[in-house]
Amino acid sequence: MIREHVTLKDIAKKLNLSVSTVSRALSDLPIINEETKKKVLLAAKEMDYHPNLFAKFLKTKSSNTIGVVVPDLEMHFFSSCISGMQNTCLENGYNLIICQSNESLEQEKFNIKTLQDSRVDGILISLSRETNSFDHLEQLKDHQIPFVYFDRVHENGPYSQVVINDEESSFEATEYLIHKGYKKIAFLCGPKILSICKNRLMGYQNALRNHQMDFNTDWVLESDLSRASTEVCIDNYLRLNDRPDAILAINDIVAINCIRHLKKKGIKIPKEMAVMGFSNSPVSEVIEPNLTTVEQPSFDMGKLAALRLLEEIRNPNLMSQKIFTLNTKIIERDST
Repeated sequence: MIREHVTLKDIAKKLNLSVSTVSRALSDLPIINEETKKKVLLAAKEMDYHPNLFAKFLKTKSSNTIGVVVPDLEMHFFSSCISGMQNTCLENGYNLIICQSNESLEQEKFNIKTLQDSRVDGILISLSRETNSFDHLEQLKDHQIPFVYFDRVHENGPYSQVVINDEESSFEATEYLIHKGYKKIAFLCGPKILSICKNRLMGYQNALRNHQMDFNTDWVLESDLSRASTEVCIDNYLRLNDRPDAILAINDIVAINCIRHLKKKGIKIPKEMAVMGFSNSPVSEVIEPNLTTVEQPSFDMGKLAALRLLEEIRNPNLMSQKIFTLNTKIIERDST
């Protein structure tokens, strides 16, 4: 048997009040006295009343809901970003609807359409590794739905974004390895259509150039971020006559998969080959040897992205690009 939803009219009938009085009491308006508010709130709880969000949207044109699209919820970086977003949204009376693209452009498009159909007030998005077209995001502007990029962004789009300085951070990570005495530093990249991959590769190349070190194209390989793809890249490194003595990986997951496969192949880390990652995920302290990494302020990134989106929701005139860049730091551990 399908249970009917309790309405404002049902509460009003039970308490012998007008519907408008019940509505104002539930909205905590000061024109309703405290005794009446308490009676209405108690009745609403006893009757298991839930507000009709769609009806509220029709009336106010606001759902007080924000959509979030991330490539992979299992990655600590993105779950930490979401925690920052959720804290900020709850403090400001907003809820989150969280979607996962699974690194798929088609799934990302579906997520955006679903959020749009759900009447969200705005969207926070980090792009999938396949995203090379942006029509599904551009059309949000036609529907006056603001959105903000974080971490993985479309650099040429006229929209706000919250990022780290990927080029500078990669430069510093490469320079750290150089100062540790490594002379044959490889860069294990991700899909080069992603801005973070292009910029980190640029930082790596600039650091080598700055220290008059050779750039060997055999040492720059592209993983699709999966474990299998990373293992293929490692095997390719190990087959080289002039193999690298250190690997800077695009993120911690790739770096950890490097360590696992190198150990499987009998390579001593860091004596024979050092490994460094990006993110500082919790597992980086658990893997043996512990992973040296570039710490990204993921929680703060989520908070700042949510704050910017709320600003654009409240003031549509702000819907223009503003770039927020957060600092990183190197966390030194045993893998280097």
